[in-house]
Amino acid sequence: VSSQWLGSYPAAVVAIILAGAGNGIADVAMNVEGAAVEKELSRAIMPWFHAFWSLGTVSGAGIAAAASFGGLGIAWHSLVMAALMAPTLIYVSKFVTDTSAHSDDVGEARTTVGERMGVWKEPRTLAIGLIALGMAFAEGSANDWLALAMVDGRDFTNAQGALWFGFFTVGMLTGRIGGVYALDRFGRVRVLQLSAGVALIGLALVILVAQPLISGLGAALWGVGSSLGFPVAMSAAADNPRGGAARVSAVATVAYGAFLIGPPLIGTVGASQGLLGALWIVVALIAMSFFAAPAAKPPVTHNSSV
Repeated sequence: VSSQWLGSYPAAVVAIILAGAGNGIADVAMNVEGAAVEKELSRAIMPWFHAFWSLGTVSGAGIAAAASFGGLGIAWHSLVMAALMAPTLIYVSKFVTDTSAHSDDVGEARTTVGERMGVWKEPRTLAIGLIALGMAFAEGSANDWLALAMVDGRDFTNAQGALWFGFFTVGMLTGRIGGVYALDRFGRVRVLQLSAGVALIGLALVILVAQPLISGLGAALWGVGSSLGFPVAMSAAADNPRGGAARVSAVATVAYGAFLIGPPLIGTVGASQGLLGALWIVVALIAMSFFAAPAAKPPVTHNSSV
């Protein structure tokens, strides 16, 4: 709206910063709330929350495509969506419970600034951050580059490239919906390592195999394998209610670093090596998540199966 109607680059920058700040604050709050729900239910459910995020991404892309096809400008599109979202968020916020009732802050002194900053020195929190970093990098790279890599490296049409990204997105959604059952049965560590293995296989098929059906299967496997790393890392970061919000914030910050650094890194390497060749960077980071997975095991002091 700022850029189209006001013609102001500074106003657009401020608007983007405000939108990003609001999203970041809400993201931490939602994940802390989701972790509290998991504690109450004594089972994994965080991936379902993230599945709805994936569903929202798909729905939003569809709405944007329809708006573009209908000739609705981005400014009006943004205003209409904001007008719909604001009352919806106000309404659903009434159903959000007060997680402080489940926090160790009740009956104890609240965490100090030093304690909140100290989470950045905790080996387990940093290792969980590596899990989130690798899997967020895998997700973000597909979001930004998968379709273009198919066009650039396999001579696909733009429509075919979009279809391959659709395979990835469906894989993400499927993995997050079904992943809760695997987490309840097999635990975080084994599920995270299996997920990383599936993502590695899928990504290798995309990079190495030109046959469309096989590479399409690879894109779907890439999505399934990348689906659980971020939500499970959020659950693991919130295992200890005391300082849980600070740990979730730290892990989310590391993960969002992947979304920030990943696209330009892949693009820069892809300029000289080709986009498919640049995706080997993603392979290395997924492997890092595989080896960091044991950090997600719940502490023995918490009787949790998630």
